[in-house]
Amino acid sequence: MWRRMLVRTIFALLLMLSAVLFFDYLSFPTTELPPPHKAALRAHVARDTWEGSELLAHRLTHGYAVTLTRRYADGRAVRYRYEVSDQFAVSETGVSVTYPPRNAVNLLLALTLGLFLSAYAALTWLKRRR
Repeated sequence: MWRRMLVRTIFALLLMLSAVLFFDYLSFPTTELPPPHKAALRAHVARDTWEGSELLAHRLTHGYAVTLTRRYADGRAVRYRYEVSDQFAVSETGVSVTYPPRNAVNLLLALTLGLFLSAYAALTWLKRRR
C-alpha cells in the first residue's frame, strides 16, 4: 500500500512539474528580433555589453522583451532586460546578477531531502485521516 501511494505521489509531482514547465515554455516562445528593433536596441545598449552577450527575445503585445546575458569566466552571469516597443522606443526593465552554486550536489541533496520530507508529511496526513 505504501509503495503504491509513494509511486502515485511521485507520478503526480512529476506530472505537475512537467505541466508547469510546458505551459511556461509555451506562454512566451522565443523569437528572432527584427532588424529595426535590433538596431534600436543596439543604439541604446553600451558597446561592451552588446558584444559579449547572448540575445533572447520574446514577443509581447506591444513589442519585444529582450534579455541580454553576459557570462564571465568566474561563472557569474549578468542579465540585462529591455523592452523594445513597436515604435522602437527602448526601456530598460532591470539588471540581475547570478552566481553559480558553490556545490551543486548540496543543492540537489537539499531538494531531494525536502521532497522526501514533503512526501512523508503527506503520507502521514493521509494515514491519520483514514
